[in-house]
Amino acid sequence: MEEIYMARKRRFCTRLEILKLASEMFLSQGYTTSSTKKMAQKLGISVGNLAYHFPTKEYLLVDLTEHLCDYHFQVMESKIDDGRASLTAYMLELTSMIAICEDNEVAKDLYTSVYKSPMALNLIRKADTQKATQVFATFCPEWTQDDFVLAENIVSGIEYASLMRENAEHIPLETRICRTLDAVLRVYRVPREIRQEKIQKVLSIDYRRIGQQFIEGFTEYVERVKQQALDRAYDQIDR
Repeated sequence: MEEIYMARKRRFCTRLEILKLASEMFLSQGYTTSSTKKMAQKLGISVGNLAYHFPTKEYLLVDLTEHLCDYHFQVMESKIDDGRASLTAYMLELTSMIAICEDNEVAKDLYTSVYKSPMALNLIRKADTQKATQVFATFCPEWTQDDFVLAENIVSGIEYASLMRENAEHIPLETRICRTLDAVLRVYRVPREIRQEKIQKVLSIDYRRIGQQFIEGFTEYVERVKQQALDRAYDQIDR
């Protein structure tokens, strides 16, 4: 029984090592160019062993997306004066994400991969629906939860289009941000005068710097979380 128990612990450590390495590779190299074969080689395990824990690379992306959902909005709230789930923080989150994808090709690859992954996108939509319910409740008082779910399905499509820059490379970044924010706020019935006021407020913030700080901070955050989980697991084995 003791041998079985220890074997399970070692398998758990292997799982954590895979998650840690995958996160490092996705954030430093991008999702598209990172392969499970390269991961297995770096860890000194077989591709089959890795697939035992995670059948496809997409499962590893989902794990990183969970951290992304936890981290993103909290950081944006810390950049503004409001101490709650605010409209400004919501808009700054989207603005900085667009700016990150403009300035950092690795980050763009990661974000667009998240939106193209059905499992990862489902996580994003759930998190954003909960967020939107808090932020836009006063503008849509009669909406049900299903209304917010439907709205988020539309909004996630707008977000993805803004990150891809499809046929819009010639349009200045600030213009694309304005149009994206306006389109999203229209979905949630935010009045025109409030849309204009809030968009100008967000544009007055150094969102490109915040975007760069975010991706750097997120990389450090994920590294710390993964290492702490590994350290706890190794400590259990040593006892």
